[in-house]
Amino acid sequence: MNFRKITVIFLPLFTFSCSAFEESNVTDINSKSVNVQHEQYMQNGKYLLEQNRTKEAKKQFELALDEELFESPNYESYLYLSKMYCVSGNKKKGKELLESFDCMQKVDSGQLSCFQNETGVSLIPNSNLGKQCFDVMCSEMFIGYYENPTKGQLDSIEKLSLIKSDIKSMCD
Repeated sequence: MNFRKITVIFLPLFTFSCSAFEESNVTDINSKSVNVQHEQYMQNGKYLLEQNRTKEAKKQFELALDEELFESPNYESYLYLSKMYCVSGNKKKGKELLESFDCMQKVDSGQLSCFQNETGVSLIPNSNLGKQCFDVMCSEMFIGYYENPTKGQLDSIEKLSLIKSDIKSMCD
């Protein structure tokens, strides 16, 4: 009799706790909230930049950079921060960020490698990459991402290259 009472009480609790655990794992695995938040910061920043509200745009792009993306490197904000600095008159800072973005984009497209295999065993950081470029692009979780770029990845790189050209002419 006691066993039945215990089963009646604990079975619903066990079922509830398992379903709650299952739901929380789905959210974590998909990490949709992180990507959605990053996209929102980027959209806000682009809109504010178009409105010439550079200080507010800068904050949005910096918040986007703070977001950790798990499926791809987070470097697009550097392009728009570069534009923001050039538009607001700080062309030197804009050009520096554009150079960092250019390096990151070359890593993303496979034109530059994060590491040089000079010893045959250990990986040595590529000396052609700046510190910022290496720090953003060369996390272990991204190395496989560059080895076989997808069509979507290559399309995104091409789109960003066109924007980069416009910003470069703006900063010169």
